[in-house]
Amino acid sequence: MKQKHVAFIVEPVYGHLVPTLGIASELLRIGYRVSYAIKEQFETRIHAIGAEALIYQPLENKVKMFHEVRRKGTYYWGKETIDRDEDLTNLGKKMWDEEVQDTFSKLESLYKHDRPDVILYDCMNPAGRRLADALGVAAIEHSPLLITKDNPFWSYDERLVLVSIPRFFQRNAEELDDRFQFVGFIQNDRKKFFAPWKSQFPGRKTVLVSATTGLLPQIEFLRAAIAAFSDSAYQIVLSIGDQTSPSLLAPLPVNCEVNRCSANLEILETASLFVGQAGTGSVLEALYCAVPQLLVPPPFPAFDDNAIRIAELGLGTRLQESEATVENLKKAAEGLLQDDATRSRLQEVAKGMRAGNGARIAANLIGTHISR
Repeated sequence: MKQKHVAFIVEPVYGHLVPTLGIASELLRIGYRVSYAIKEQFETRIHAIGAEALIYQPLENKVKMFHEVRRKGTYYWGKETIDRDEDLTNLGKKMWDEEVQDTFSKLESLYKHDRPDVILYDCMNPAGRRLADALGVAAIEHSPLLITKDNPFWSYDERLVLVSIPRFFQRNAEELDDRFQFVGFIQNDRKKFFAPWKSQFPGRKTVLVSATTGLLPQIEFLRAAIAAFSDSAYQIVLSIGDQTSPSLLAPLPVNCEVNRCSANLEILETASLFVGQAGTGSVLEALYCAVPQLLVPPPFPAFDDNAIRIAELGLGTRLQESEATVENLKKAAEGLLQDDATRSRLQEVAKGMRAGNGARIAANLIGTHISR
C-alpha cells in the first residue's frame, strides 16, 4: 500500500519551521511520508528528522517589507498604520503578491510529478493553499502565531487550522470556532535543528539574551543588555544567530558568552531569566521552561502582541524599544528575578504545557482530514 504523503510548505524561517518538526516526526513514526519545500539552508536539518527536503529559493519579500517599515520610521505596523499610509500599504500588498506568485511557481515545479495527499501550509505562506487548489488535494493551515482576524495579508479559511500555541495564550480562544485546533507548544525534535550547547561556566546561574529577529537594531539592543548585566553574578549568554558578527560586540565582559548555533530551548532549561524580542518560539520556550521574561518587541503586531500577553498573564515584563535603556533593563530584570509570585505562576504554566501531547494530536487530526 502506498504511503500517504504530507507536504509541509512553511514560512522559511526558524520561528515558523521549528514548531512543525514534532508534527512531522510523529507522522513519520506512524508511517506517513513527509516532505518539506524549503530553502537550502535547512536541508540537512530536515534530513535529520527523517523527512525529505525539496529545495527552492524563496523571494523573501516580507523581510524587505519589514525593513522598509523601519526605514520610514513607522513605529507600529498594525491595521491603523496600514489604513493611514496608503503608499506603504500598496507597496506591502504588491510585494506580498509578488512573493506568493513566485513561491507558487517554484512549488508547482517541485510537486508536479510528486502529488501529495495533503498540504500543510503556513498562515504566512498562502502559496501552499494555491498549490493545493492547483493539484486538487486537501489543505490544512498551520499557525505558530496568535490568531488575529483583521490581518490584511492572510486569512483562516480552511476546515482545519492547527495552532501550535497553547489555548491559554490565545486571548480570544472562546471566540474561535472548532476549525481552530490548539495543539499547543510542541517541543519534540527542536534540539535536532541546532548544535548542542555547552556552557563556558557550568553550574553558574544564567541569563539568556536573544536577538535574532533581525527587526530591532540588534547591536544597540545587545550592547544595552551587556551593560545592564556586566556587573551581575549571572553568566550572560547572547544568542545572536548567524547573521551578526560577534566582533561587533567585542570586547565582552568576562561573564558574557556568545551563542550562534545552539537552541535557545536548551539554554533556557538552566536559565533564570530570558531577555528577548518576543518572537513566539522563544516566548513559548521560556514558558515551557518556567523562565520569567523581559521582552523588548520590535514594532510589529505579532511580536508586540506576544509581549503584551506575557505581561497580561503576569509571566514577565514588556518594555517598548524606546524604554530599553541600560537602567530600565537592569531594574526590570532585578524585579523579575526577585518575584516569587511570577515564578509560581510560571511553574503552573509549564506544568500544563508539559502535560499535553500536541504532536500526536496534530498527527491524528491530519490523518482524519486526509481520510475525509
